[in-house]
Amino acid sequence: MIELLAKSYLVPLNPALIAEEKSDIANIVRVTGHSHRLIKLEPMRTVGVEAALVRIGLLHQTNGQLRQLVDLLRPVGQARNGAAHVGRVGVDPDVVAQAALRGAKLLLPLVGDNLEVFFGDYADAAAVLLDERATVLHRALELRAGRGSENFEKRFGRVPLDADQGLAYGLINVPALVDDRHRLWNCPACLQQGLLSGDVQVDVDHEVASEDGVQYSYVVGAQVIFFARRFSCPYCDMSLVGPEELDWGLMPLTETIREATELDFESYADAIVESMDFG
Repeated sequence: MIELLAKSYLVPLNPALIAEEKSDIANIVRVTGHSHRLIKLEPMRTVGVEAALVRIGLLHQTNGQLRQLVDLLRPVGQARNGAAHVGRVGVDPDVVAQAALRGAKLLLPLVGDNLEVFFGDYADAAAVLLDERATVLHRALELRAGRGSENFEKRFGRVPLDADQGLAYGLINVPALVDDRHRLWNCPACLQQGLLSGDVQVDVDHEVASEDGVQYSYVVGAQVIFFARRFSCPYCDMSLVGPEELDWGLMPLTETIREATELDFESYADAIVESMDFG
C-alpha cells in the first residue's frame, strides 16, 4: 500500500522519479512510457518503497513529517522484508499497522485522497487503530518524562538550574555544543536546555526566465535547513527519537538556520537540494 501510494504521487510529477537509481537508458525509456520504441524489452526496474519515500522527502524538504517518512515507515519495510525472506515479521503487527496508517494519512493528501474514502468500510477500524497508537505512545512518553523529572529531582532538587549551576555540577556545557547539527531546546521533563540533534542540507531556490526565446534558470536564494532526529537531556536523561516523539515534545522537525554562504556550499556539498519554480 505504502509503495503504491508513494509511486502514485511520483509518477504524475515525472515517471523518471521512480526509475531505479542505476538505470540504463533502456530502463529510463521504459519508465517514461516509450517502451514501444525498443526492440528488446527487459523487465522494468523501479525503486523500492524506501527509495520512493526518500524522494518524496526531497521534494518536500521543508515539511518535517514528509522529510522523515522513511524513518516513520521503517517498521513496515522491516516487517515486509522479514516476511518475504525468512517467513517471520519480527515486528509487533500493531506497530506495523499503525505506522502504515500514519504513513498513509500523510501520503493520501498528496494524491488527492483521504483515509475515509481510501479505506471505505474499514475507515472506522483505521481511525481506531490510529487513536490506539497515539494513546499508547502518549502514555509511554508521559511515563518516560515522569522518570526524567524524578531523576532530575533526585540529583538537583525541584528548582531548575541556571547555566552556572549546571556547570558547577560538572554537567555537559550544552550551549558550547551547539552548531548546525545541534540546537538548544528545553527538555519537556525537567525544563533544562538539552540538545536537539539532526541533519543539515542546503536548499537552493531557482526561478526560470526566458530571453530571446532562450529559457534559463538562476539562483534566487539558498537556505541552510536543519532536520531534527533526536533530543537528549544531560540533566535528567530524557531522550526522544523520531518525528512522533519529537512532535510530542513540541519540538520543531525542521528549522531554517540562516541564508547559505559560500562556506556552506563547500561544507554541505553532498547535501544540496535544488528546487525550481516554473511558475
